[in-house]
Amino acid sequence: MVDTQLFRELGELLVGSDATALLELVKNSYDADATVVTVHGQRLSSKKQGLILVLDDGNGMTLRQFRQGFLRLAGRSKTTGNRRSSRYGRRYTGEKGVGRLATHKLAQMIEVESVPFSEKGRARGLRAHMDWAQIERFSTIDQAGKAIDLASFSPPKGRSHGTQIRLSHLRHAWAPTDLQEFVTSAEAFSPPRELIVSKRLRERLGGKKLLFNTPRVRDRKQADDDPGFQVHLTGDFAIRGDHWDQLIDTVEWVLEIDARRSGVKFSVSPTERELEYTNGHARRQSFEVSHPEPKAGPFFQARIFVRARLGNDLFRAWSRDVAGVRVYSEGFRVLPYGSPENDWLEINRDYASRSRAIRVIEENQQMVEEVDLDDDEDSGLTLLPSDTYLGAIFLTRERSGELEALVNREGFVPNRAFANLKDLTRLGIGLLIRARAAGRLEKREAAKAARNKPKETPGTQAEEPTPADSWRREVDDRIGKAKEEARKLRAAAASAGQPKRFKQDLERLEDELERLATAVNALIAEQRLTPVLASVGIQMGEFVHEINGLLAMASTTDMMLERLRDDPDQFTSAKARRATAEAHQGVRDLRGRLERQAAYLIDLTSPTAVKRRSRQRIAERLDRAAELLAPALERRNITLVNKIPTGIRTPPMFSAEITAVLLNLLTNAVKAAGSNGKILAATRGKGSVLRLENTGAGVDLADSDRWFRPFETTTTDVDPLLGQGMGFGLPITRGILDEYGARIRFVKPRKGYSTAIEVDFQE
Repeated sequence: MVDTQLFRELGELLVGSDATALLELVKNSYDADATVVTVHGQRLSSKKQGLILVLDDGNGMTLRQFRQGFLRLAGRSKTTGNRRSSRYGRRYTGEKGVGRLATHKLAQMIEVESVPFSEKGRARGLRAHMDWAQIERFSTIDQAGKAIDLASFSPPKGRSHGTQIRLSHLRHAWAPTDLQEFVTSAEAFSPPRELIVSKRLRERLGGKKLLFNTPRVRDRKQADDDPGFQVHLTGDFAIRGDHWDQLIDTVEWVLEIDARRSGVKFSVSPTERELEYTNGHARRQSFEVSHPEPKAGPFFQARIFVRARLGNDLFRAWSRDVAGVRVYSEGFRVLPYGSPENDWLEINRDYASRSRAIRVIEENQQMVEEVDLDDDEDSGLTLLPSDTYLGAIFLTRERSGELEALVNREGFVPNRAFANLKDLTRLGIGLLIRARAAGRLEKREAAKAARNKPKETPGTQAEEPTPADSWRREVDDRIGKAKEEARKLRAAAASAGQPKRFKQDLERLEDELERLATAVNALIAEQRLTPVLASVGIQMGEFVHEINGLLAMASTTDMMLERLRDDPDQFTSAKARRATAEAHQGVRDLRGRLERQAAYLIDLTSPTAVKRRSRQRIAERLDRAAELLAPALERRNITLVNKIPTGIRTPPMFSAEITAVLLNLLTNAVKAAGSNGKILAATRGKGSVLRLENTGAGVDLADSDRWFRPFETTTTDVDPLLGQGMGFGLPITRGILDEYGARIRFVKPRKGYSTAIEVDFQE
């Protein structure tokens, strides 16, 4: 006789969180040979009306299988036989037979409808209804069977096999923060494809080979006809898109680890972004060490990115959520490793210590004694915080060695196998940091020399820092001093034997200071909104000028049509045709100019303009900007030549951003070119550098950086379309491009032109 209280106690014990609970149900679908599982949330903000659906196209269950498997605690269906699924031979991800208790964690009411797979024709399906509150009113599980409604049914013709689990009367109402935290965890049920195989990643590595093309994500003894497995989040769970294309463009280094019984190989590779930043000094390096414990294991593969923290607030928030080095077993995430609050690799601990040496390399001198490391005693100072790392460790059950999952399915037992997994991953990151520091040594020494350079002497003029630069330096200095004092207090507390709680309070203080620094820097960055808002006002002024011109055209056309209507007899046939032709031409001109303005406003204000980034065709976007400026080009008799190849694209950007960049650059070129001038648009290199040149007024290259400051302008006349100009165009343009790591500068023009400006997208 088993007390029904066991359901509640085991549910709480074996399922640590909502994300873990749903992950257990997803794993059950995988074990049932499903190819697609959909997790749907509906009205989750209400306990009574909330609904969670888990639907799959797997093997399904008969009434007998449901009784023997789903209803039986610690059933042996996954621990006997060959431990593989019936159709595709998948290695079972569950062993204890209690994953169905995840439903108890999520909701009070559960309804199951399942149609089994059968090669012999239609098999009878099952329907089950369970109310946990009713079940727990009985003393024993045997008595509780009366509260479980089971029935078999004949599936209608055309009904495919699979299982649907409906969870209602939720245990708690989901607040927006709960939903966000869950989706962040749920999105990582399986590793992102970009970490498994990515054409874009290979391009960023210059086409060089990876240590392994595709990591071993799941047991490879599956059937050849296994179509794979996908998880779809819908309804309330589908709350955001992803930005993987943009993130791949920010990757600077790639670390790969291949840990086998025979040895452990490490490969660290710089991307083209890093090679360009270091002027080619960064280099790919490979290392190999003996496995510390070939008997205990584990044996695994890992792929980890180091990224630059670029992009706007939306992208940065998303990239922080997906950051971290996560662990996957048979393709499913092992929580909580890699979560923002989980520093399992002690990356943030080492980053906060600011040691000159890399601790993990010092602690494993015996392991790396045969590895040729660059001599850099300050490499530890180049350590990065954990949110700059994004990666996955891929484990399979048969190669996990002595790794053992905790009873609540969240993490591993801290035995020697787990210590080996942690140490080898940390060592790989340490080797990557050494390689990165070596590649950037020249840059670091140049920066150090610049910091130590004597102050300017009278008669010389240093570059004037912006207010934001000054504020940021002061914030960094003061918060840095506060963090240093907190570290000293923590060290003093440890040496004096102070209580553990006091040490934890100091660690939390350090974390809060880190968050404060991030928040203040973000607040300072908001000062960019001032010129952006000013530019909106300027553009509105230009739009008003255009509308006034359109109004005059409409008035003239209206008068002409009115005369034709009111007194047609005064017009001879020839006069009538001429008047009609003039009115028609006026209407066509009016329509053309309205279409140009509408196209521009749509580019800037449509939902798609700021919803998803894509690689924009530069030539096409320049033509759109030129159409808007067509009246000014015609009035000044300026020739615009667009020699940009049609296939050249920007990095992933919002269409509104590239429209604003090109319109600002082209507007400046039109103003500078004057009457009868010429503007040339072209690219150089592999097409990642846009070059815009014009005749007319020139720019002194020695003093050209001043034109990227607000209110710096040479325009004095007021153009009816272009406006007077207040010097915001180039600062706004640079601000947009900075978000993508792109550079803009004036360069020496070619013969026949007076001014040239280049935008380097650093592809």
